[in-house]
Amino acid sequence: MCWTSLRYKTLACLGIGGLLLCAACSSPSPLLPGDGVATALPPAVQPTSPPKAQVEQIELVALDTFPVQVHVLTKGHLPDGCTEIDRVTTGGDLSSKWLWVEITIKKTPRVLCATEPVPFIENVPLNTRGLPAGTYTVEVNGVTDHFMLEVDNVPQGVSSTAQDVVQVDMADAGLLITIPAGWQRVEANVPFFNGAPLGNGAWSPDGGVSRIGLRWMDITTGWTPELLLEGDIEVVGRQSLDLRWAGAVVYDVLAFNPDSVQRHIIVPYRDVIAYDFYAIAVDEAVLQSLMAAQDDMAYSAILHGTPGAGSAIIRGVVWKDTCDIVEGQPPSEGCVVTDEGGYRADGQFNSQEARLPGILVELWSGACPGSDLLATTISNEAGEYRFEALSTGTYCVWVDAQAEANATILGAGRWTYPALDISDITVTLRDIHAEVYAYFGWDGE
Repeated sequence: MCWTSLRYKTLACLGIGGLLLCAACSSPSPLLPGDGVATALPPAVQPTSPPKAQVEQIELVALDTFPVQVHVLTKGHLPDGCTEIDRVTTGGDLSSKWLWVEITIKKTPRVLCATEPVPFIENVPLNTRGLPAGTYTVEVNGVTDHFMLEVDNVPQGVSSTAQDVVQVDMADAGLLITIPAGWQRVEANVPFFNGAPLGNGAWSPDGGVSRIGLRWMDITTGWTPELLLEGDIEVVGRQSLDLRWAGAVVYDVLAFNPDSVQRHIIVPYRDVIAYDFYAIAVDEAVLQSLMAAQDDMAYSAILHGTPGAGSAIIRGVVWKDTCDIVEGQPPSEGCVVTDEGGYRADGQFNSQEARLPGILVELWSGACPGSDLLATTISNEAGEYRFEALSTGTYCVWVDAQAEANATILGAGRWTYPALDISDITVTLRDIHAEVYAYFGWDGE
């Protein structure tokens, strides 16, 4: 097996290849690329967004196979000897031929740590199987490179499923999946969960009962994989898998009911949506014949687009940033000195400060100041607001202190967060299930 450097080169390798990803992957499991370019949380609550590794160089590498398998050889530095790679996530936007990788890091407690930066090298496989011909941009933590596919990257002979495959765009699920060519789309018998129907798509090699499929559903706190399993079913085995694009523990579940034997690859993605790549057969022998296609569907899935009408969220808090000045006493905690020698609130959110209910918050399209007003909302009793069901893209969140509804509540004062005298925040949602925070701090007189 030879390796070919791909920096600005054309890929047109031929041969026999397998899946880009395999069930035995042992690399760190992932998170997602910039949920929003600006996660606008005040400094006191910033840790909700994991830190990213410092990437200095990437090199695109291909195995001499067809379909072409592309890896990203990533080089960079960790801040010190107590920091390690936490998660590696891959995904992409097929409409713009953009593939991304995000590498996040975490601190590991140790007795002794090198204080100097520590170099790292991470080899990351990309989901290139089934991609159409064209030039693709690859971005890893802000560092980009390009490669070109001269022909559609679809197997023309033997694949891991011993069949040609076709790509199916499950737009409502935000996934592009591969299905064996010639398999028939069959009735999925959409089940219900808590009164809400699950999205569903199923395919059968012969149009019969045995089939593979994809289901998905919104999830909440306390969710477990078994909630996706319907009817009178007995779980006989469950193990964890490492699925690079998933960003969470993936469950491989074997189960039976009176009519079938089932295998489910269940992916709780970012605690917002759960995907179930399933295979159902009349007996174990038939199930075994479906599992290669099921694995292909799950491991080569590509995240793209936005499920349904959109499921991204922008949320935050409008709070009263406090600096108490009492004559004859030093300023309270939370005060900073102004350029004029006075004091103002520090723009640091803490749980002891008052929230501001009843504030009108506006959402505009595009970077601030925005082009079109999309929605408005009012902060609740806890000062919280949220905009839901958003598609990927760039938005401007704005609180106008001069608006009649706000001026009555805010009175005289100035904004201290997101910046001094600034009350709008540009947020870019790249993740199909992003949840981005944008806070606003007001120092009232």
